[in-house]
Amino acid sequence: KVGTSKRDQNCSPCSGDSFSTANDSLGCQKASSCGLGSFVTNEMSPSSDRQCEACPDNTFSDQLNSQDCQPCSACIQDDVVVFSCTQTANTVCGANFGVILRHPITQEILKTDIYEVQAGLPYTPPLNQTLPEMVLTVVGENAVDTSNLGGEYEIEYKLVWGEATANRTLRIVVIDTLPPAISLLLKKGAHVQFEAGVPVAAQLHRLFAAIEYEDNYASTEELNHTLNTNAEEMVDTSALGLATATVFVNDTQGNAASILIPVQVIDTTAPKVEVLVLPRFLDNGALFQPQVAVSDFDSQPSLTTTIAATSMGEYTPFPACTASSAKDYGAVDEFIHTPLYANVDARAPNGTIYSYTVTAMDVSGNTAVFQRDIIIRDTQPPTLQLQVAEEEFLEYGDVERQLDLGISAYDTHDGNITAHVCVEVRRYNPANKSVIAEGGNPFDVSARSLAADGLEFS
Repeated sequence: KVGTSKRDQNCSPCSGDSFSTANDSLGCQKASSCGLGSFVTNEMSPSSDRQCEACPDNTFSDQLNSQDCQPCSACIQDDVVVFSCTQTANTVCGANFGVILRHPITQEILKTDIYEVQAGLPYTPPLNQTLPEMVLTVVGENAVDTSNLGGEYEIEYKLVWGEATANRTLRIVVIDTLPPAISLLLKKGAHVQFEAGVPVAAQLHRLFAAIEYEDNYASTEELNHTLNTNAEEMVDTSALGLATATVFVNDTQGNAASILIPVQVIDTTAPKVEVLVLPRFLDNGALFQPQVAVSDFDSQPSLTTTIAATSMGEYTPFPACTASSAKDYGAVDEFIHTPLYANVDARAPNGTIYSYTVTAMDVSGNTAVFQRDIIIRDTQPPTLQLQVAEEEFLEYGDVERQLDLGISAYDTHDGNITAHVCVEVRRYNPANKSVIAEGGNPFDVSARSLAADGLEFS
């Protein structure tokens, strides 16, 4: 039966997009489709196929099985025809750059008038691919020299895509975007050493000496002017320990480089030894009592002192009495003393030199040494005592009497020196007190002295 399939005389309708004819012995067939650029004139029925016809001029269809063709659009005002209307597509209109700007390949070049390239690197064109339909014409690209920092070049681009065109003058600027190269000169595990107690600002040269840096275009002098560091915030020289500081350097284009430097705060300064009391000369018999103050950055230093006699003076013999002396009490045993090398012995002979040394050491092992020579000298006169009255009367002609002056003498350095007292006698004229004679034995006041009564002896 028409519109059915024959199966043992049992028939059923065609389903979906299919049909069958009266003489169809094959059953249902798939209906035809009206392609792009055509429209349906007669729709499919269960017993007939779909009928199609091409779109007439100035119309188009851009879908399958279109029921009718759409009229072509016309570009208005300042729009230009990018693609003309065809049976399968409507007219494409747009501004001169409209279509090209919408394509990602051309956006990079057309979005700016200036294109920056890295100095010293091979030049890479900013637009190096196009659509197959795009025609690209470039003028001036071979003139770009990237070794010329700051150089400027112009490149002309002409783009043609369909019926649309775009022209652009692009300015190429050679710039430097690479930072300076900076490296550390320290050996592995080493530190830049800062002195404890010294301001960080006074030691920044230690950081800068531990690095080297260079730039393709900036000179070393130009880089030196840009050196900077955060060491004053990161390093504390009031205490021993470890820290880190960062050094920064910029080139003339403002590109910055930095490096982290390990820092160790150490104490290499010797303790301070201040002598408060230390005589250059020491009188015989005086006490040796030096006063020394010691200070250090981080601790109370240990203090040691050494004293040694480096040169011994000579004991000067007592001078003999002169010829005019009345009496020389004679020599006694010379004072003999061995100096104590562990300390200053003020009883040592005149001219003895002691070397006094003070050594101070802090916990870091820093040592300070102070040395001074101490010279023994005798500047104090002995003490002389007389046991007689200021005036003593003797009887003229009394040859038996001896005058005992009761003389005794003591010295701080030499002790009892009575035996070394010399007596000198002067005779005076009682009238004018002039000396009339010197010498003689003061104890021989006898008749042999032919002086008159009242003769005075000194």
